[in-house]
Amino acid sequence: ETQVPAFEGVYAPAATKAVRKIAAEQYAAMVQRTHHDIRNILSPVRTSIRSLTKQFEKGKPDGKFCKENLSEMARRLEYMEQFLNDMNEYVTATPADRRRERLVDIVREAQEIALASLRNAGTPVDPVILSATVPENLTVYVARRQLLMAIVHTLTNAYESFVMLPKRRGKQEVKLDVTQKDSSRILNVTDT
Repeated sequence: ETQVPAFEGVYAPAATKAVRKIAAEQYAAMVQRTHHDIRNILSPVRTSIRSLTKQFEKGKPDGKFCKENLSEMARRLEYMEQFLNDMNEYVTATPADRRRERLVDIVREAQEIALASLRNAGTPVDPVILSATVPENLTVYVARRQLLMAIVHTLTNAYESFVMLPKRRGKQEVKLDVTQKDSSRILNVTDT
């Protein structure tokens, strides 16, 4: 809102109106997505609470059942905490200072951070193979931390998709491939 008067003076009221409309639509879409994501995290917690309440109302709660539900609730609260951290990261402005970085170094660091974070959260990482193909000499002019965290989040989500799905047989793999096309760098992450 603070930049609107300057923008309006340079680009005219019609352009300012169009920009405000687009910004309002984007904001509304973001709030709806956020609401949806929070509901998806909290709904299983509510279900677990109801199930636990019924167990205690019976007078003889099943210890295994209670433990499973409490574990699920703890996992969901961890998701909520991560979601809130991600939201904070999302609204943090990208630093203006950028420098040339080797992409392979950023990817290696992202792999280490993602795996450490998953292990700390109790997510089994051993059944999943993580492979990355990044040309050694490929560089990018970038705000390192933002790219690093984007790759960490993408790899973490790929790993977590295996945890959320029923057990599958055979090799489970998260692959990160980086290619260059003209002046662009393309990062492709797949989970199979």
